Amino acid sequence: MLHICVCVEQTPDSASVYIDPITGQVDSERFVRVLNPADACAVEAAVRLKEQAGGNIEVLTLGPEDAEGALRAWQLISKAKQPDLT
Repeated sequence: MLHICVCVEQTPDSASVYIDPITGQVDSERFVRVLNPADACAVEAAVRLKEQAGGNIEVLTLGPEDAEGALRAWQLISKAKQPDLT
């Protein structure tokens, strides 16, 4: 059986980047985190491969608890069962 593993990460949505006009610094607190677009393509490719050859997909990510959003995004892309978020 084919076992597909995809590593994903969340990145700041470019539309949510805010630069403080006074300090000129990027305000990272205002970032909206989204699934990295390249990782989304990798998940889609994994889903197509699974549909063709069978097997299962495992998606991994590292980060704080809010990185869970990256795993939830792959679930939406793949329309798969609930991911194990341990």
